[in-house]
Amino acid sequence: MCKQQKRQVFLGTVIFLSVILAACSGGTSLVGKWEAAEETSGIRFTFEFKSNGELEMGVEGVTITGTYEMVDANTFTMSIEMLGQSQTESVDFVRSGNSLTLTIAGDALDFTKVP
Repeated sequence: MCKQQKRQVFLGTVIFLSVILAACSGGTSLVGKWEAAEETSGIRFTFEFKSNGELEMGVEGVTITGTYEMVDANTFTMSIEMLGQSQTESVDFVRSGNSLTLTIAGDALDFTKVP
């Protein structure tokens, strides 16, 4: 096998593995609608993460829109605007199947994926 063929086989293998790893890493995907597992102080929360980086947060029938950006496999930043003021928060998360725990400013909230 010549040097060029070896290089093509190597690049093909790298591309193949990249595709496989991307498909398997879906476990940390946030895309979809999530509902709080329990009411917090009598308030019901929902989050909907869209594939284009937009998010909607529902609080007792009020929808707040914003954006999110992945920082690493377990952290994202969330930016929302309320009452004319922008707010950005760093959010840690753990996803296991249809369960999601978001930790915002030290408070952990559990969510379940909405089918």
